[in-house]
Amino acid sequence: RYISNPLFATTNSIYSLWLAREEAREAFLVMNSDVVCHPQVLANLLHSPHPDALAISFHEHLGDEEMKVKVRDSRICDISKDLDPAEAQGENVGIVKFSASGSQVLFKKIEELVGQGVVTAWLPLAFQKICSYHTLYAVSTDGLPWTEIDFPEDLEKARNEIYPKIRSSIE
Repeated sequence: RYISNPLFATTNSIYSLWLAREEAREAFLVMNSDVVCHPQVLANLLHSPHPDALAISFHEHLGDEEMKVKVRDSRICDISKDLDPAEAQGENVGIVKFSASGSQVLFKKIEELVGQGVVTAWLPLAFQKICSYHTLYAVSTDGLPWTEIDFPEDLEKARNEIYPKIRSSIE
């Protein structure tokens, strides 16, 4: 089933997922549509023993644009674009899985945020709000190729660098 956000121009991903709350009462997966990744990144997340987890690219060269993540003992401690890059261990890839019980925790928080008028936030705000009391695990990309496409130069990188790496590794 396809759910459209008719208010996307004035809202953000937190509101878009909130619109899908009736469809996501059980375990579900969020995949940002602007992410190109090696299929093994998704497989590693899906086969992880952790019920609620985010795919994380652990690397040191983080800037303002990345959705930065603090990780301690494989658990997400904080997630935000506003994190100091020196304090972050990696970047959120934009692929997340939630169990049925994790879904209930997440949507309770999203309901609260949307009820407070928080509709222009990125979805990771909800992850940030729940990670202090509900364990979210980090599942590494293990250096497999991936990229997020936000700008024309990202598309070129995906075409010329990332996709060829993905293709050559699975052939």
